[in-house]
Amino acid sequence: MGGRKDGVPSALGRKREGRCLGGQTRGSKKTWNDRDERGIDMPVFQSEQELYDVLGRFFEKVAETDESKELIASTELSPGYDAYVQYIFHKPEAKITWTHENGKLKIVCGETALRPELIFEQTADVGHKFWLGKLDLQQALARQQIKVQGPLVNALKVLPQLDAIYPAYRDYLQEIGRSDLLP
Repeated sequence: MGGRKDGVPSALGRKREGRCLGGQTRGSKKTWNDRDERGIDMPVFQSEQELYDVLGRFFEKVAETDESKELIASTELSPGYDAYVQYIFHKPEAKITWTHENGKLKIVCGETALRPELIFEQTADVGHKFWLGKLDLQQALARQQIKVQGPLVNALKVLPQLDAIYPAYRDYLQEIGRSDLLP
């Protein structure tokens, strides 16, 4: 069983590839845009596992949609790559990778040996705002809130399809009892 650097066992040590394990994590009653007593913005996700429980499981739900299945059927990875995209998050540190298995989109939370064709790196707060539809990708790239490695043209091709996903993320947060993460 794996553990974090501080010796506390983590769900990642028990994870099965492609599943974002862990129980329903509830943060404090603070909302995603609260500040602490020093006036510093509180992060949306308090831990790596909370990020996997929310975003990872949301991505798993998205993977089951007809739109995702069509996207996978129409997308071919370049030689040398075995994953479509990897999201690298900071504050907290986490990785979520989108790959495929048996013609379906598969979500892998945590470290993996997969080689993604496209990598998006951002803070977890920026990622959360993006999936809420509150952050324009092109502006975030220009401001370097999101850094990209790989062929950006591939990401821009799917931007129109994201408009349908933004409301689904909001709905998902309410469905899992995390309306505290909504603005």
